[in-house]
Amino acid sequence: MIDVAIALEERAVETFEDEIIIQFDSPYYKIRVGKMKNREDAQNLQQFAINNGYRRAWVIRTENTPSSEN
Repeated sequence: MIDVAIALEERAVETFEDEIIIQFDSPYYKIRVGKMKNREDAQNLQQFAINNGYRRAWVIRTENTPSSEN
């Protein structure tokens, strides 16, 4: 299953300009794309994903935590 996730991540890197993250959420691996600042931008990215063959793309809400500066 991880092989499929890695292949999908490699494809996503070629498709999107945004940050790509593989996340394991048992029992699935998920490919997360981008960190949008608002829902409209997230929905635009979702539509772009769907138009590029990622039919099961959806928007999730997460807490945006700023990076710590050391």
